Amino acid sequence: MTRVVRISLLLVALFIFSWGVYLRAWNLADRIFWRDEAWVALLTQQPWPYVLNQTDVPCPPLFAASAKLGGSLIGTPEVGMRLLPVLSGILLLPLAYAAARSLRLPKMMALTGMALCAGSFMLANWSRELKQYQIEALLSVAAALLTFRIWLAGGKNRWRELAGLAAIGLIGPWLGYGLIFSLLPLAGVLIVLPCPTPGGRRLWKQGAACLAITLGSLAAVMVHVAAKQSSNTALLDYTHHWFIDVGHAYSWLRAGAYGMCTSAMLLLPQGMTNEDLRSPSLAVLALAGGTWLLALAGLWAWPRRTRWAMAFWAIGPWLAMYAAAAAHRYPFGMPRMMALVAPGMLVCAAVGAAAAFRWVTLSVAGRPAVGLALALAVALAPMVLLYDLPGNRNYWIRHDFPAVLKELQARRAADEPVIVEVTATPVVKYYAAGHDGDFLYVPTSGGTLAPLNFDYAGLIEQVLIHHPRKCWLVRSSHDPARSLPNAPPTLIECLEQHGWALYPACEAGGESLGKAQLFSAVPHR
Repeated sequence: MTRVVRISLLLVALFIFSWGVYLRAWNLADRIFWRDEAWVALLTQQPWPYVLNQTDVPCPPLFAASAKLGGSLIGTPEVGMRLLPVLSGILLLPLAYAAARSLRLPKMMALTGMALCAGSFMLANWSRELKQYQIEALLSVAAALLTFRIWLAGGKNRWRELAGLAAIGLIGPWLGYGLIFSLLPLAGVLIVLPCPTPGGRRLWKQGAACLAITLGSLAAVMVHVAAKQSSNTALLDYTHHWFIDVGHAYSWLRAGAYGMCTSAMLLLPQGMTNEDLRSPSLAVLALAGGTWLLALAGLWAWPRRTRWAMAFWAIGPWLAMYAAAAAHRYPFGMPRMMALVAPGMLVCAAVGAAAAFRWVTLSVAGRPAVGLALALAVALAPMVLLYDLPGNRNYWIRHDFPAVLKELQARRAADEPVIVEVTATPVVKYYAAGHDGDFLYVPTSGGTLAPLNFDYAGLIEQVLIHHPRKCWLVRSSHDPARSLPNAPPTLIECLEQHGWALYPACEAGGESLGKAQLFSAVPHR
């Protein structure tokens, strides 16, 4: 490789990395992206013992602790809390390149995989959210890199890598419950696959030790809080249709369709794929199917000596999650849960695209290097699709509740009650903290979900008996629980059933998944 080519590849790598940083770190400079108000309220208003042991929100203990620590160290709490996911998203990019290179992948193909990871909608999204999913993705890539280095060296002089892999197995489940689905197949690489070294022995002792540490840590965190969090009735009601009923073939096929359609979000912005996965469009199916075809073609074109190791990393987590969904332990195909499968899939898709372009240019012009360069250029396209999303505030939803609360303060009389619907309870608790002593919050379960079998009508009737003239209602226009079979009535429905008329007073926020709304309610004359 000539010096000019090496310098060119370095510049391309720096460009990809810089663009990936831009897509992930914008919210540290502009505090406009609010999505996880339930977690923010939990981490800012509750003491350390409660945060580490809480069962209201499905939040891993060490992730909650790290977010709370970041929020306490950084002057602006919401920036500090999001620091770990953002850093995870940034560090994932060079680690994905290193993992691909460790499996003897050519530099141009590894850069193409890094470009797809940098422009992946799913990976960029969860780098900006106060959730553990991006940390799971980062740790899965780090574990893959360590596993491959141990396996390729036949275990010789790799004690530091082995210690690092064991540390990820020990701490990882406490940072992200889903990480287990990447660690299981990676342990299988050491246990099942012969090393590509003279003698070809299996490193089953090392693999079994790491697997035992991982399973022991998972069992401990399950006993501590995870099992109690996952048994939340509202959460189960919300996620049950992502499980698999073993005795029904349709349920297996439906779960497979969910997983395939989720693959469409690996690359395209949410607005182009955000639909009910139970009835996806042909465009989404075509995009998802194309992503899978590229990934499988990438495995076929992968260097033969390391092909099976890559298959364990890219496909293994899907099979593990599929099995967990059949056991009703983990929802399969839910987009927010799938970030950890993205790096391996995207690297494989990059190799598939590079192989196809190389074959075409070799057949037409006899110059395979041109095909590799074209594949790298095409891999930059998703990054271009995302470039303006942070700046125009359409990257993710934003409930603009401060504007609604300001309007409420200006128009509300002192004796008029304020009722906050379940979809608005977490965010209003955060924004109105200290000035909401007489607010009536509808309780939540699982952070943002409505408790099952709660007597909303009785609650409203009791409140209105004591305040018969006028009240105010704060809510979000979007309620994901409305599609559930046991969804309780909304407060608007309850008020109308009790003979009250509602008048819009203020509405603010984006269109993506709902607006913040303020209503005044008065009895019919």
